[in-house]
Amino acid sequence: MKKLLLSLCCIVSLHAENLDWYVELNIGRGGDKLASIGYTNGDTANLYAGGGVGFTGGILFVPKTTPELQTLVSIGYMFDSADASNGDVTFGRFPLSVIQYYVINQWRVGVGATYHMSPTLESDGFGYSDEEVDFDNGLGALAEIDYLFPSGMIIGFRATLMEYEYRKDTIDGNRYAAVLGYKF
Repeated sequence: MKKLLLSLCCIVSLHAENLDWYVELNIGRGGDKLASIGYTNGDTANLYAGGGVGFTGGILFVPKTTPELQTLVSIGYMFDSADASNGDVTFGRFPLSVIQYYVINQWRVGVGATYHMSPTLESDGFGYSDEEVDFDNGLGALAEIDYLFPSGMIIGFRATLMEYEYRKDTIDGNRYAAVLGYKF
């Protein structure tokens, strides 16, 4: 998978006139419930396989001959966590994504693939020994629609279809996220 993505980057870069840096913050929900924490005041916090915050950085390739077709290659870190005075639980993963966009005026629509590396659920405290559950890496699909501001700011919505596996169990990691990005 890594060789395929590296090859794709090399091919795309040969035909690119502009290479823009890209950074992104995304906040999402979705997927199966992984953990639930009860607080002393009666409140409950839940962790979901598709929930949490993501930080991403990458390169946006813009071809010389067809600038309306753009390719983003990015890597980042996504996590969801619940903290209490006696412990915390975190689900984290590293997404490597390739998205092909079509740009129409100030809008862009994209589809692509994402590979989530090292999805891990970690628990610390709560009167138990520290626990870590390592899920298998997952390959998924994504779709996105964004509004492009002339300043380079981007706002949008992304849907990711993802499943994680642990032993013989399959976990729904689908994610629906608001996206705030910037290209420079």
